[in-house]
Amino acid sequence: METSRYVLTLLGPRVEGRHVERARDVLFGLGLGVERITSLSGRSPEDPPGSRAEEERCRALELVARGAMPDLVRLRGSIRSAFEEEGVDAAVQRDDRWRRRRSLACLDMDSTLIDAEVIDELARAAGAEQEVAAITDAAMRGEIEFRAALRARLERIAGLPVERMEEVARRLPLAPGAERLLGALARNGWRVAVVSGGFGWFIRRVAERFGFRFDHIHAHELVLRSGRLTGEIEGEVIDGAAKAAFVRRTAAREGLAPAQVVAAGDGANDLEMLREAGLGVAFRPRPILRARADHVIENFGLDGILYLLGMNDRDIDGA
Repeated sequence: METSRYVLTLLGPRVEGRHVERARDVLFGLGLGVERITSLSGRSPEDPPGSRAEEERCRALELVARGAMPDLVRLRGSIRSAFEEEGVDAAVQRDDRWRRRRSLACLDMDSTLIDAEVIDELARAAGAEQEVAAITDAAMRGEIEFRAALRARLERIAGLPVERMEEVARRLPLAPGAERLLGALARNGWRVAVVSGGFGWFIRRVAERFGFRFDHIHAHELVLRSGRLTGEIEGEVIDGAAKAAFVRRTAAREGLAPAQVVAAGDGANDLEMLREAGLGVAFRPRPILRARADHVIENFGLDGILYLLGMNDRDIDGA
């Protein structure tokens, strides 16, 4: 049987020697031998005890393995099960020619690039926080069809003045690692698209506030009349299928193969988009996405994506 090479990336606040040994054991049990171990962030977890301070412990580690293991789904499931209680994210990819040739990132906005749901923040400003939050959570779990949930939430913020929208935009926090991710992508010549079931008005203000450049934005456009929200949007509803279609169109427009695309999101409506990409990452996801995504980051910031691409700290920070 033909052998293949795989890359296992371990990410977490602490990645230690015991995690390496656990990974070796799982890989060996599936007929894979470890060829190489590389520290991408910090020092090697195999350094002798006492050779480094606690805060210098490795947080990103890459193992390259080879063997006759054609069932990638089984491999990913075994690795994820081995680490789910360890506070360490473990992602497995084929070590193919596309891994280091990706150049388009398609990123969700709410609870991915920013550590907030804009619709919930607008609802708080409108005094409808609990109602809208309940609808948002149900939609992200896949319990309510996205279009119906969007309409219901927009109705509850109708009449909100643009001044309150500006206040919301000024206090939106970035997700951990988002600024580092976008900075590294920009330095390495990537194209970045934000594809969101949220609102373009806020994406543009976040870009302006933090100095980001987004090459493409695909999101709902809120309708304002006399300086107030009407509770309506312009154009199509951007659900999971629309997100996936946008990723396909944008890759084609950029002259890229689907394998050269990275996508990241957190909710049920991101699953189709993640499956369109060569590397699809569920970032701190809702349970329904966590269960179905190939790659999950929960114990690291959004910049963990960079280590999945094989970058090290020097590549990322330009040091």
